[in-house]
Amino acid sequence: MSKKLKFIWIDDNPQRLDGSKTMSNQLNVSIDFKDVKNKNLNDVLASILNGNEPNLLIIDHNLEDASSGVFKKGSTAAAYIREQWPECPIICISGVDPGVVDSQQKALYEEILPIENISNHYTEILAIAKSFALIRNNKPHDLEGLINLFQPPSQDRENLKSIIPTALKENLNDRGLAVEISRWARGVLLARPGFVYNQLWASTLAGITPNAFNGLEKKFKKARYKGVFANSAGERWWKSELLDCISLNSKVRGLPWEKGRGIKGLDENDFAKCYASGESFPETVAFIDETKGAKEEPMRLKYTSLHPDYESLLFFEDIRLMNPAE
Repeated sequence: MSKKLKFIWIDDNPQRLDGSKTMSNQLNVSIDFKDVKNKNLNDVLASILNGNEPNLLIIDHNLEDASSGVFKKGSTAAAYIREQWPECPIICISGVDPGVVDSQQKALYEEILPIENISNHYTEILAIAKSFALIRNNKPHDLEGLINLFQPPSQDRENLKSIIPTALKENLNDRGLAVEISRWARGVLLARPGFVYNQLWASTLAGITPNAFNGLEKKFKKARYKGVFANSAGERWWKSELLDCISLNSKVRGLPWEKGRGIKGLDENDFAKCYASGESFPETVAFIDETKGAKEEPMRLKYTSLHPDYESLLFFEDIRLMNPAE
């Protein structure tokens, strides 16, 4: 039987102890809650760092009610912990908008998550902890080993090798390797459509709605991303294998979004429509406007243009924006 993952949670709000117990039960992990309210944060950190390194550390961003000399807030404590434990993932929880946290502080954390709905992020937190443990136990010693962490289809390996950042490829012996792999995998490979697609991109590729795609989940099982940082609440699928699955399950010829409509069990209500025009066969996905948090929807290319806030990247899809109404 594998050992439970161990988390440490540092907080100056003792009422969050119950939240840590709930997380512990839901994720089947061990959580050591460190209440630092009116306590000397320097002493608490020294005690923590004298113990065994956890699989993940959760820390409040502010820690305003802790008694501290050197460490004024959670971010300075995180920076100190990172120096001692360079491959320990650190999750920040906060009651403030993550957008107000400056970029230097953000770089200390794997994620900044709102405490109000932390349960919505349980699977993401667990995926981070498990993936860091996997990397630490299977440290890649060369580029092949690094690529193996992502478990790509054979047809994607060479292209993946060519776009791995040089700084990552040349520093495989760095103490902070797991953090660097996390930032690239979660910030680029899994965040931007190209090698892998999220559900909206995957369903649009197949010419069907997301709900219809869910109903055909078994037909696309082969394409599911199972590599490092895979998250069951934010699943991804390899594009190359999605194309194989679409062709395998349809006798229709043509482009993928045409073939997909020929998969058994679908009707017209399952076919994707262009958000901008209502036309059939949307070929891409685009943001509906430039506002923060804008929705993405399936669209015909002719009703979109390149999004000005995103640069083009080799082997990745262009990020597009719906053209304004004339």
